[in-house]
Amino acid sequence: ELEKSLQNYQKALDLVEELEDEKDKSNGKMVTFYCIGCVYIELAQWKDAQKYLEDSLKESVKLGDDLQKVDTLSSISIIYLQLNKPKIAIEKMFQSIQAYHEALKVRTLKDFPTDYAKSQFNLGNTFRIFAEVENTPENCEKAILAYHEALKVYTLESFPMDYAGTQNNIGIAYFHLAEVENEAENCEKAIQAYHKALKVRTLKDFPWNYAMTQNNLGNAYHTLARFESRVENCTKSIQACHEALKVYTLENYFMQYATVQNTLGNAYNTLA
Repeated sequence: ELEKSLQNYQKALDLVEELEDEKDKSNGKMVTFYCIGCVYIELAQWKDAQKYLEDSLKESVKLGDDLQKVDTLSSISIIYLQLNKPKIAIEKMFQSIQAYHEALKVRTLKDFPTDYAKSQFNLGNTFRIFAEVENTPENCEKAILAYHEALKVYTLESFPMDYAGTQNNIGIAYFHLAEVENEAENCEKAIQAYHKALKVRTLKDFPWNYAMTQNNLGNAYHTLARFESRVENCTKSIQACHEALKVYTLENYFMQYATVQNTLGNAYNTLA
């Protein structure tokens, strides 16, 4: 699914290069580079993601597109964190948060609902990633608030994929919050959010997203098993992991396969 997206974006990039108008060409490159970078983030191919997102950033600066610039900065901060460069990541997160707050003065819910939702979603992502570095409870709560603002627009009926992505990320934020406070309660909230995401992220229609959320669900059930209903929650964790492994095979996604196998091992160990 994601590999097919990359192929389509590369074809789009070839078409963009043929455009005669320099502004149109620059805009096309900016958007396509950004999309390719985001796919590489999902694939956890950080160096490739960094290359394309930095190329997108150059085009957004050239065009003076401040809204695209801040979205790209936010994504780049995630990469620096994964590349174990927290100082650079924090610096770019601060820039992103400030810029999103400025953007939301213009991107209001009333006047620009879809832009508002996109900014709130990306702001939530930035706070959620920031929570991995410092002020975990505060930043997780800010992330959850931003995601709920996005859901004012991203409803299940109108924007099902965006709804599912937002619910998945709400689940991740609650799971991070469970690591520092109210473990069982926040795990349960994470699980509720993941199940909402899976209303849309089905194995048939969105296999990659389905596997991602099932893996998240497996982690949440395993953590919850440490506090209550050990056998029941370990069993649910194992079931979720096996669902994820329907997509994350050793041949196709060996890194994700290994991650799920680790969760599976932990669940069986807790169950023993």
